[in-house]
Amino acid sequence: MTKKLFSVKSKITALALCVLLLIGTVPIQVSAAQTSSDVTLLNGMNEDADIKFVEFGNSDKQLAVMLVDDKGEEAYFRQLCQSIITDETSVSIPRSIKDDNTTDLQPFVYSQSESPSKNDIIITWTDADKKFDSKTTAEEIAGSMRISIAVMNSESHDFPFGAYNISVGKNANEGNNVCYYKSRVTKLGDKILITWAVCKNVENNNGCFSIEGMYYNPTDNTFSTDTNEKDNNGKLLPMSFVKNRNYISDYSVADINGKTAVLFQEATEGTPRMAVEMYTSVINPEGTYPFTVKESDKNRDLNLAVSNTVTNLVPSGKYTSLVESSMPCLSYYCNGNLYSVSPASGTPEGWRAAPFLDVSETGDTKYSFIIKNNVVQYISALQLTPLKTNLKEVTYGGKIYTKTEDGKWIDKDGKTAELYQHDVRLYYKGADDNQMSLLPLPLLDTDENFITCMPSFVIDSKNRLATIWAYGKPSESYISLYHTIYSQEDLQKANYSAVNEATAKANALNKDDYSDFSAVENAINSVVYDKTYKEQTTVNAYADAIENAINSLTLRSADYTEVNAAISRANELDENLYKDFTAVENAINAVDRTKNFKEQTEVDDMAKAINDAIAALEYKDADYTETDKALAKANALNPDDYKDFSAVEAAVNAVVRGKNITEQAEVDLMAENINNAVAALEYKDADYTETDKAIAKANALNPDDYKDFSAVEAAVNAVVRGKNITEQA
Repeated sequence: MTKKLFSVKSKITALALCVLLLIGTVPIQVSAAQTSSDVTLLNGMNEDADIKFVEFGNSDKQLAVMLVDDKGEEAYFRQLCQSIITDETSVSIPRSIKDDNTTDLQPFVYSQSESPSKNDIIITWTDADKKFDSKTTAEEIAGSMRISIAVMNSESHDFPFGAYNISVGKNANEGNNVCYYKSRVTKLGDKILITWAVCKNVENNNGCFSIEGMYYNPTDNTFSTDTNEKDNNGKLLPMSFVKNRNYISDYSVADINGKTAVLFQEATEGTPRMAVEMYTSVINPEGTYPFTVKESDKNRDLNLAVSNTVTNLVPSGKYTSLVESSMPCLSYYCNGNLYSVSPASGTPEGWRAAPFLDVSETGDTKYSFIIKNNVVQYISALQLTPLKTNLKEVTYGGKIYTKTEDGKWIDKDGKTAELYQHDVRLYYKGADDNQMSLLPLPLLDTDENFITCMPSFVIDSKNRLATIWAYGKPSESYISLYHTIYSQEDLQKANYSAVNEATAKANALNKDDYSDFSAVENAINSVVYDKTYKEQTTVNAYADAIENAINSLTLRSADYTEVNAAISRANELDENLYKDFTAVENAINAVDRTKNFKEQTEVDDMAKAINDAIAALEYKDADYTETDKALAKANALNPDDYKDFSAVEAAVNAVVRGKNITEQAEVDLMAENINNAVAALEYKDADYTETDKAIAKANALNPDDYKDFSAVEAAVNAVVRGKNITEQA
């Protein structure tokens, strides 16, 4: 049972000090619905603190009732305190309502219209009649619970009758096996009815639960019943409205056709033991979650009892919750709708249950009516969403949870837990509205908040919504008590959070990075910031327009100067001169003109690729055909036939192989030089030696010596001088 708690006296001093220091300062939070005033009343509240907040009838004063817990000298107790708030700048020092150092739980506060006696505020609560310590058992805790009452005078702010236990009767001394809890105060006609739930046997509680009550007159502090029947000791016996049921977790009371009707939740499968429930409420063991919907919450019937005839309205298996209200009415949540139970003369039962508001947007949670002059002005919804946080470790209910790599939360034993953050949403019905609408602004609109009990609201004399609530963050490991006021105008403003997020996203951009930023600027400048909840669609359109303009932005183009220069360089080339021009063509075809300035490196690489391909080009080989022909021609000649063959040999030796196509003229010149050298060759002269010998021999002869010398003469005369070697024959 060990738990770190705070001293009541130190807490009360801290509360007063906080009020003195913080009133009139800058609000400590930024809400979606802008606050008119936001004051921290107390830091370090117990996590299951129950807070009630009502307005004095026909007055601008408000009363806050809260539970403050303590541990001292091995004694555990939670003390019920009250504080009066005159306006947002005046909060009285909290005082104990019944200073008996025992545990107080489940307060209920009823404020009636101004009465002749001015005894306008009735406070009831579950009150232990003994002290608890570390050795107190669960059964002892449950068996000591009684119902106490205190009445406040709205003028003097005193309690004229003190605070005392009522239970079955005034100052009744009950046995140790009976548990009284969940008191309620309801105005039925001209009577005030005080009711409570009771478990007749905390050790074996199946079928032992009832709902009882008595009428109460705060003017003279007297009780009565329909029959005023008394027991053998002369004590007034309470009226019974529900008998012999399983565990009753919650209920509400109202009048239906002159009969007292009770709407109640009854456990079915796995009925909790009263002793365990009370032990958990008192000790608040480690790991107790802030409000959340659990599977076990579905294991209960929703029933209606009229004249002790019980009708099942919703069988177990669905989550249901009763709607809290200061009016005597019966309303409940189920399956995305709020229902009301109202008189209906045309039905056999004399009543009917019918849906009156679709609340599927907030869904499975707790709801309350916020009343002004007996008219519902708002309906509050305690909204749950999965916890959003950058933290890897959080503390809920004194228990540490760690986030795994896949985003799940586990405790120290490795068990998975669903962790939620909380907010408050409001439904509102304007004068010209057909039905209540969900206001777009949540009251907190930040991540990591957890609200540990239903906030309590009043609409003050200035028609503002005032609330006292306790909430905190898992990163802080404690919760605080706040008093917050909202003007109606601020509550009913449209929700611009999406617009603000989109605008912040736009403002984070460098407009010089984009080719045209004007569409974003125009979308932002088009926003009108005075829209109400009825124009939320228009506001949503503002956000969409900004987001669409952002999504349509085109980043400023990359610089393609070097790419263009490289392409121009390639275009100036004659691809017919090269062995393979495809690498250059591929590099040019690979150019992507859609790149932005942030991708300049890629664009630079494109230019480099073209330039590299150009640099890697190889010219085609020069054409040596004619040169080869000339060489063949020269090689076919016999150098010995010519007077001087050296020019041909020089031209042949001057031939250089490996020239490319750009050197074709040089190669052609080689062929020309060879051909020219060949053409310039001169054959050697023919050898006339033998001819001359023959002529000399002929000339030595005497023609007269021969019969006919004419043939010799003809032969000699036929000699032709100047023949070359090719004519030697």
